Amino acid sequence: MPGSPTLSSGRVNPLLTNVLLAYTNASFLADMIIPTVPGLKKEAGKIPELGVSHLRSYSSKRSLYDESDHRINYDLNIDKTYQIDYYDESVYVPDRLQNQLQKPFDAKQAAAFTAKNALMLEREIALATLLTSASTLTQNITLSGNSQWDDTVNSNPDQNIDTGREAVLAATGRYPNGVVLNYKVANAMQRHPFFLEIALRSLAGGVAKPTVLSKQGLIDTLKAWYGFQYVLIGEQIYVNSKQGQTVTKTNVWGNDFVLFYRPTGPSLFEPSFAYSFQLAGKNLRVKERRHTNDKGNIIECEWAYQDNILDVNSAYLIKDAI
Repeated sequence: MPGSPTLSSGRVNPLLTNVLLAYTNASFLADMIIPTVPGLKKEAGKIPELGVSHLRSYSSKRSLYDESDHRINYDLNIDKTYQIDYYDESVYVPDRLQNQLQKPFDAKQAAAFTAKNALMLEREIALATLLTSASTLTQNITLSGNSQWDDTVNSNPDQNIDTGREAVLAATGRYPNGVVLNYKVANAMQRHPFFLEIALRSLAGGVAKPTVLSKQGLIDTLKAWYGFQYVLIGEQIYVNSKQGQTVTKTNVWGNDFVLFYRPTGPSLFEPSFAYSFQLAGKNLRVKERRHTNDKGNIIECEWAYQDNILDVNSAYLIKDAI
């Protein structure tokens, strides 16, 4: 981890007040993909789902002597439910370890960080597994050979993305407003002639065609060309080797491209492929208790939630984009 623990003034660098070296994920995507229904008081409940009566065409014009009741069906389905699950991780911090660390280093804070990030990573992996599974997202296509986007001569990512957009629109009445992809897929797209050509159109006349887009350039291009609000590039990693073996790491998000629609917040009047139902007061809550051996403390983080896939029609999976 580059950088000095002290500033030129001799004060401790506030960015390094707990550990001097740690492999960490800078962020997680789950909260950006799934709207949260927060502050729930009960562990289980009904999920209201509005029917399609408002999407039917009726003859509502009233003639002069028409006194009939122009009544249409009101379908509010409450068959779907949520069921909160409990998750927790704990870390044991011996008194001796805590005493060996001098301020600003704090073993308890490091333990809380470890437990919290373990829970967040577990959630991220579970969501990535669901969203990149063709058995979950039944609207999908699997690319292979020269149709994959790292074949910059023969592949047609624009056609693939448009197919996904049209599928979501036909099923829900809304174009998908978000995409999630990993950094390897992004790297291929940054070098693909189609996106380079689109980016060139936004540049001033006489500017040479770029040979590669920046990460932000790709994000801006996808937002401008397709109207996406959310372009999420997964850079998260996790250790996929067993404890005691040589440590190996892999990417959380596979080489896929997922289109989805999500509202800005929970709404009865918009589609959303998923919601996260979270119990009040137990959102990554950190607790501390004394170990029974009286020689250390247990730092525990708990989380009560359910990430519920509700409408697979609001998403489309391009499997093995590269």
